[in-house]
Formats: sequence, C-alpha cells, structure tokens
Amino acid sequence: MNVLVMKMRFNSQATLLNVSTSLDENGSPVETTEKRDVMVNVFNHSGDASLAARAQGLRLEAVIQLRSCDYHGEERCIFREKEYEVEAPNNTGEFTRLTLVRRLNNG
Repeated sequence: MNVLVMKMRFNSQATLLNVSTSLDENGSPVETTEKRDVMVNVFNHSGDASLAARAQGLRLEAVIQLRSCDYHGEERCIFREKEYEVEAPNNTGEFTRLTLVRRLNNG
C-alpha cells in the first residue's frame, strides 16, 4: 500500500511581536514589546494578491505558515530582518497562515 506523506519543513524562522502600552508613574504611555521566535514555512504569493493588497494601501511582502498553537494574535512580525504588520491571519485548524504587509506611504 502506497501512502503519500506531506512533510512540513518549518525551516525558516520568524519573530512574533506582542506590543502592549501601559502608563508609567507620571501617566506617560510606555510601550512594551514581547518577542517569541517560531519556526515557519514560507509560501509564494500571486501577483493578484499583491495587486489586491496594493488597492488597500498595503504592500504584500510575504506569506508564512506556522502551527496554530504558536500564534497568539500578534499583530507584528519580524521576518528576514524586517518588521511587518500581520494582516488577516487565516487559521485552518492545525496551521495558521499570516500575510505580512507594509503600509504604502503617501507621496
């Protein structure tokens, strides 16, 4: 009996950022960032997806997949030494795909 087994490599690393804001003793906002490294798979994205993101004022930079148990709703991610916003996380059960974007500047 032949069984096809799909192996996920998870051979790239990303750092998920959880940013929270609190007030110091003077009432000034202080931003605290917690970082967690996770292993990810990298996916190719289509030109159509890039155009759709651009129409929303975003530049689609990467699509990564990680185990759902490793994702806790972080809204920022460092991937390949650049920081991105996480747009539209897609949870499919065991795995979650994160679309990493940058905002386009006016001008």
